[in-house]
Amino acid sequence: MLRKMTMADIAQVVEIHATSWAKHELSVKLGKKFINAFYTQIMKSDDAFVFVYEQDGSIVSYATGFSDYQKFGKSFSRENLLLIGALVVGGILGRRVTLGDICNIFKEERKVKNAKFGKHHLGALALKNEFKKTAIGREGMNSVIVAVMNEFRRLGYPGCCLHCDSINIPMRKYMTKLGFSEIEEIAFFGKKIVLYEHSFLNSDKVS
Repeated sequence: MLRKMTMADIAQVVEIHATSWAKHELSVKLGKKFINAFYTQIMKSDDAFVFVYEQDGSIVSYATGFSDYQKFGKSFSRENLLLIGALVVGGILGRRVTLGDICNIFKEERKVKNAKFGKHHLGALALKNEFKKTAIGREGMNSVIVAVMNEFRRLGYPGCCLHCDSINIPMRKYMTKLGFSEIEEIAFFGKKIVLYEHSFLNSDKVS
């Protein structure tokens, strides 16, 4: 079943994020307290939303949408400044967070610098590990991603953008299949990020 996320879903979504995202991602390095703060902020924000796909009461997949990505990011950082600072320091002392991670934080805005639809962002998304490479998993991921894109259309936005790690070939192929176009590859410390955009102006409802 596809539906909007509620506060009661946060614990499940945090667990999926923490266990299915790549271990080198900074959010995973900072831990569940950071991830929990992120999704809690989404639920409180007028600039973001989440769709989840569940089976038998268990969340299979989710995808987030940001009506104003930069505004949300600034609000999240401002309201969670002390927590983020403490987690970053702890990560550095525990040797989980590197100098490259810190530098990449300050380069975050480069991800959407050249995006035509930079405000409207298809953001964090994930599939529970046990459903990977299954029919239910494919249905779940497709459902939540398409739901976010159709919500953007309902809100009257002309298009949206997203970015992913350049080494995530399956996701890159999937985005192309959904009609996204690759805009640019952006160099960060230790990785490259690929920016994709999708225009809704000359296309029908996403399906």
